[in-house]
Amino acid sequence: MTGTDQKISTQVARGRSGPVQVEVVDSRGDIHGPFNGWVEAFAYADAKWPDQQQDEDRTGAGWDVQVVGCDS
Repeated sequence: MTGTDQKISTQVARGRSGPVQVEVVDSRGDIHGPFNGWVEAFAYADAKWPDQQQDEDRTGAGWDVQVVGCDS
């Protein structure tokens, strides 16, 4: 079996479109934001709900952070 020696002309890397924006999802599923980064979003959630912790499993016990436009 033989292969090919043709070069692939696909661009190796593409530039980033800019900083990733994130949003906070509260315990009821409401969206807050957008924020210009994780630190800003976490600070907002800590100030808004000081008695809650991050709820990564989204059980309704607290808030979580996600990239803008991602519905989890």
